[in-house]
Amino acid sequence: LIVHIRIRDVFSLLIAGLSILTGFALYFLFPRDLILVHGDTLHVVRRNTHHDIKLSDIIEVVLVYGKRIGWRPYLDHLRIKYLDEGRVRTLKLGILSWDSEGISELYGYLNLFRGRYGYKVYVKESWLPELLRDP
Repeated sequence: LIVHIRIRDVFSLLIAGLSILTGFALYFLFPRDLILVHGDTLHVVRRNTHHDIKLSDIIEVVLVYGKRIGWRPYLDHLRIKYLDEGRVRTLKLGILSWDSEGISELYGYLNLFRGRYGYKVYVKESWLPELLRDP
């Protein structure tokens, strides 16, 4: 009887461990945004939508760092404000949909061409970056 209880406990722990591992695998393998820069156009593919953003249509690029008490600022998201068919739209790239190295690399690329295309580039720090609204 004691052996059966222990075997049952081992199986339940094994199933719980597998479900946790599956959750982590889905989190890290979850489809991310695909961003390609081709010529003067930024191609963004999100799930089943596709955005083509010309660098000349970009109004501003904002790199947002979050702050916590006692911690260093952390990269939260990159926000691109652009014109699309006469309307101002905002594209937010968070670190869950793109890794922080990729966001930093894209920010560096967009910062490099800001003089040529005439858009503004900012770096902001916020205590509540997920609540940060457009100015």
